[in-house]
Amino acid sequence: TLNQQVAVLTKAKHRHSKDLGLAESAMQQVEGQLSTALRQLSTSQNLVSSLNEDVRISNEEVQEVRDQLHELQNATLRQSELATLQDRNVEIKKLNHQNNLLSSQISNLTSAVAKLKSEIEEKSLAFLKLEDKSSRSDKILRQQRTDNE
Repeated sequence: TLNQQVAVLTKAKHRHSKDLGLAESAMQQVEGQLSTALRQLSTSQNLVSSLNEDVRISNEEVQEVRDQLHELQNATLRQSELATLQDRNVEIKKLNHQNNLLSSQISNLTSAVAKLKSEIEEKSLAFLKLEDKSSRSDKILRQQRTDNE
């Protein structure tokens, strides 16, 4: 009957509303994760920039030390400076690796957000179609009641 169809459409409308709410909630969570990942990436990039500047300054200092070492033939001091540079280079490599991982995560999260947005749009369209069918069914039902009266 028409009343049953209206009831079914109403239930479907509520179910799609709930699905739409869940999808929006999931998208907000992903956006939160994306925001966190972007902040972490920014922090890592700032650290890398700072370390790169330190390495540049250190490279200049090492050159000066090398010149002095050559003149003074102080191998112990030279090894110490080289060890410091190697440690800094290891730190930079670690940070670059971390940046690559964060970039990958951001890319994955961006894809997930796009997918969720697409799903929300699909569910919104389905919801609008159900609302339209429900509205038409309500009109038909009212007309039949009027006709019956």
